[in-house]
Formats: sequence, structure tokens, C-alpha cells
Amino acid sequence: MAKKEKEAVVEDLVGVLSGSRSVLLADFTGLGVEEINQLRRGLKEREVNFRVVKNTLARLAVHRAGFDELLPYLQGPTALVTSVVDPAEPARALMDFAREREKPKIKGILFEGEIGGPSLAERIRNLPSKEVLLSRLCSSIGSPIARLTGSLQGMIRNLIGTLVAIQHLKEGKNG
Repeated sequence: MAKKEKEAVVEDLVGVLSGSRSVLLADFTGLGVEEINQLRRGLKEREVNFRVVKNTLARLAVHRAGFDELLPYLQGPTALVTSVVDPAEPARALMDFAREREKPKIKGILFEGEIGGPSLAERIRNLPSKEVLLSRLCSSIGSPIARLTGSLQGMIRNLIGTLVAIQHLKEGKNG
């Protein structure tokens, strides 16, 4: 690879590292070509990107992006797994795939500026999805409104009942 090509790859990697809310570093050793293709297809369906990188270029990009804490994780074969949609999805998608095969192995993760190893990736994997969090939020916002509506309906029913009772008393006295 020519120097200009390497420079372009490094700049692209800096953009990926800086622009992603999460970047997972994975060791894909032991996966065959067909398994890697399966992994790529599965990740693509979940809007997750899988990119094999050379560690020398990745180290330059990590340093330029200001994430030097990731440098110890750049040993052996490395793939960057990212998503621009859901920052927790790379961890979920990769761990779901690895559950059956015990490969690839997660080496490290950059998540919302926090850097950690496989244990951080496991914690992130267990986070509820964005859709679940939004539905919980809507439910918690809607709950007080539903209770208020129920209380107001009860008050109106009581008022109507009282007015009907008063009407019956007046009709009974006059009639």
C-alpha cells in the first residue's frame, strides 16, 4: 500500500473514531471466510459496520483521534465494529453472533467517550434498546395524565350523580 493510501486510511479511521458514539475492537481469529461473511451480513442487517484494520494504521488513527487508552487493545488481528444508529448495537450484534461460536472475541470498546475491555462491552450489551427506553419514557409521561383523566372523569360522574339526585328530590317534592 502506498504512503498516500495509508494516509487516507488513517484519516478515514480518525473520522470513524471521532464520529462514532461507540467503537468495538474485536479479534476475529479462528473465523473462516464463510463465517466472517455471515457475520458481516448479520451486522449489516442491524446497521452495524465491520471493518478489518491493520494495527499500525489503527494505532496512528487512535493516537490522532486522542484515544490513546485504546492502544493496548490493538494487538493481533483487529476489526472495528461501529454503528451510527444505536451506540449499543455493535456490542449486542457481535456478542449475539459470538454466543454460538465463542468467536470473535471482544478486545476493547470506546463507548460515549469511555474506554474499557470486554466487561464494559457486556454491560453495554445489556442496556435496553432505544425503542424500549422510548416506550418506557412515553409510558411514564402518559401515566400521570391517564390518572388525572380518570380522576376528572370520576369527579364529573359524581357531580352528575349529585345533580340527578337533586333533580329527583325536587321532582318528588313538586310532584
